[in-house]
Amino acid sequence: MRRAAVVLSGAAAAAVLAGTALITTDPRGATPAQVRPAAASCAFYRVHRDGLGLSTLTRVDLRTGGETTLRTLDQRVDALGHADGRLYALAAGGRDGVYLPSRLFTLDLRGNVLASAPLGGALLGGLVIRGGGVAGGRFYAVTATALLTIRLSDAVVEARRPITPLLSGLGVDDLALRAADGQLYGVATPLLAAGPGRLVRINPATGALSWPPSPQLPPSASYGAVTFGSDGALYAMSNRTAGRARLYRAPLGGTPQEVAVAPSTTFQDASECVAVPAPPPPTATPPTVTPPITTPPTTTPRPPGPPGATTVPATTTPPSSVSPEPAPGAPPPEGPTPPAALAPPAVVPPPPEPSGAPAAPGMPAQVRQRAQEEEEQAPTPKQRAQESTEKKRRWGLTTLALLFGAGAAAASSRSGSRRR
Repeated sequence: MRRAAVVLSGAAAAAVLAGTALITTDPRGATPAQVRPAAASCAFYRVHRDGLGLSTLTRVDLRTGGETTLRTLDQRVDALGHADGRLYALAAGGRDGVYLPSRLFTLDLRGNVLASAPLGGALLGGLVIRGGGVAGGRFYAVTATALLTIRLSDAVVEARRPITPLLSGLGVDDLALRAADGQLYGVATPLLAAGPGRLVRINPATGALSWPPSPQLPPSASYGAVTFGSDGALYAMSNRTAGRARLYRAPLGGTPQEVAVAPSTTFQDASECVAVPAPPPPTATPPTVTPPITTPPTTTPRPPGPPGATTVPATTTPPSSVSPEPAPGAPPPEGPTPPAALAPPAVVPPPPEPSGAPAAPGMPAQVRQRAQEEEEQAPTPKQRAQESTEKKRRWGLTTLALLFGAGAAAASSRSGSRRR
C-alpha cells in the first residue's frame, strides 16, 4: 500500500497538518478514474491519500466503468478488506492522533464507523502494516518481513509468520486471496526507486513466498491496490506510473492491460471485489389516456301550437364525445384537460293547460283580451245545467198558474149563468 519514506515540502506539510482532505481531481485538471469496460462484473472499494492526509474512500466499478467517491474517512487507513457486506480497515492513526497499537475498524459500505478495537496479542510486536486482504473471517496483513493473521471478531493477532525467503530490496504493499487455489497474491516493487512490478504468491498457512510465471507490470514505486475480479484476473493499481495512478488487468500468465487511469497518490489499498447485481429490467410505463370532454344532452321545448295541431316532441341533442380542436394559431395545451364538471340539466316546467281555445294567430291584442274576458265570464257546464233546471221549474209554475187562472175564470162564468 505505501512506502515508509515520504518527503513533503513545507507548504504541503502545513496543508496536511491543517486537516486538508484529499482532492479527488488531479491538480493539472485530471478527473477521477474512468474504467474501460472489462470482463469482470464486480466492484471494489479503494482508500487513497497523500502524505499524512486522511484517507478517501471510493468505489471502483469494473462492470460499468467509473470511480465513485464516497467520503473522507477520519482515519489514515493502511489496509482495507471486505466481508459480509462490511468493510474492515487497519489504521495506525487518524484525526484523533496516533494509534498504538494499530486499530481494526468495522465500517459500513458508506464509510461510517460501526465498531473499532485495538489489535491485541503478544505476536504484534510493533510491526508496521503495509496492506492486506480479508478471507475466512481473518485479516491477512503484510509487513516488511512477516504475514499477520488477525481475527475479525475480536481484533486479536492469532498468528505471525515470517515471509520466506525474504524480499531483499523489494516490498509488497497489498494482498488479495485467490479463491481458486487459496493463496495470497501481490505485486513486489523496488523499495528505493520506481521499478517494474513482479507478481508474488504467499502461502497464508506458512508464509512461504514464490514467484509465479507472469509478465512484469509497468514501472512504479508501489502497487498499493490489488484485487481479484470475478473473471479470475488480478487487478493491480500502481500509485504512480507515467504521472498517473493506473489500474491493470493482469491475468495469471497473461499480458497486463491498462483499464483505468486516476490521479497519482502516495498511499492506497483495495478491498476484495464484490459482485454487482444486474440492473432490474426496465418497466413499461402505461400511456396516459386523456378522457374526452362530454357535454350533457340539451332538450329544447317547443311552444304550444294552435288547436288541432299535432304536437312535435322536443328535440334532444345527443352527447358529444369529440375532443375540441384548438383554434388556428393557438398554442397546444400543456397537459391533459380534465373533464368539465357536468351541471344537472335545467328542468323546464310544462306549459299551463289553456282554459279555452287559444286566440287565432295575428288577432289584435284588444280583441284577444276581450275574447279572454268573455271566456272567463261564460258559464260553466254545471252552471248551465242549473240554469236550465231553474227555467224549467219557472215554466212549470207559470203553467200551473195559468191553468189555475183559466179554471177559476171558467167556474166564475158558469156561476154567473146560473144566477141569470
